[in-house]
Amino acid sequence: MSRVGTVAAVNLSRGVVAIATDDGFTVIELVSAWVIDVGDQMNWENGTALGSEVYENQTKRSHEEVFVQDHHVSKAVLETTYSLIV
Repeated sequence: MSRVGTVAAVNLSRGVVAIATDDGFTVIELVSAWVIDVGDQMNWENGTALGSEVYENQTKRSHEEVFVQDHHVSKAVLETTYSLIV
């Protein structure tokens, strides 16, 4: 099932990105120097898979392999586990 979301937070020192979805946040880890900014619209194919996946930045018209950490993450877990402030 294809998923869409909006980048809500970026922690460049940890290479971690939170993407807001309709059911919480998806957390990805950047494995390259891919430039992602808060507000970018993202698209990806699998809403449950973890590990290596290709995500598309629709705003910047680019795509890259990332490491998916988790899906359906709450705001509280973003702050405590991933050091991401939304």
